[in-house]
Amino acid sequence: MKIGHASDLHGRYEKLERIELPDVWAITGDFFPNRGRGPAGRIVAEDEVGHQIRWWRHRGPSIMRRLGGRPVLWVGGNHDFVSLAGMLRMSRYAGAVHDVANQPVDIDGHRFAGFREIPYMDGEWVGEAHDLSEVVDRAMDADPTVLLTHAPPAGILDDDGMGAHGHGGGVSPLTTALTWRPHRVVAHLFGHIHEHGGRQVEEMGIRFVNGAGCVTTVEI
Repeated sequence: MKIGHASDLHGRYEKLERIELPDVWAITGDFFPNRGRGPAGRIVAEDEVGHQIRWWRHRGPSIMRRLGGRPVLWVGGNHDFVSLAGMLRMSRYAGAVHDVANQPVDIDGHRFAGFREIPYMDGEWVGEAHDLSEVVDRAMDADPTVLLTHAPPAGILDDDGMGAHGHGGGVSPLTTALTWRPHRVVAHLFGHIHEHGGRQVEEMGIRFVNGAGCVTTVEI
């Protein structure tokens, strides 16, 4: 199976054309652009929702053409105030659309599951959480072979280069689960940490792929 993995495009949807059409798309968050901080210097959720909906109205048809009717698997990112899966369904996209954070899906012998939540940053963004143990358990209970999340596991392609001043982008309970819990995961696709975008490593028999800012083909 050829998976077209995209993450952290932040509105740069034209990158979807950089690969041949895959069997399935896996888009792991931060797909939409942001309006930016308001007069008080804070992100205003209502403004972001409106901005992203208006952007989709203009760009949606072009995006759907680039997706080519292939199935789309989606988990949101912290910058996504609307759901790509929801926008695609509303726009009557020709292919199947799955938000795997809400419902795992089986395709060609592989089970896809995941979550969007990220470690807490400053409370402005979508999906920030102080404790991710519950969402990790829920995703792993789905028994995936391919895991889709926005953030990486702690300690794997998660260093943001800021040392002690970084926001700790990796998910510690996920690293624990993948290390000690019996599972069938053979690939984990994510983004969030731009400093490692386009890199992949293999550890514990799992291929970890950080797709931040990239569109790449992952074969499983």
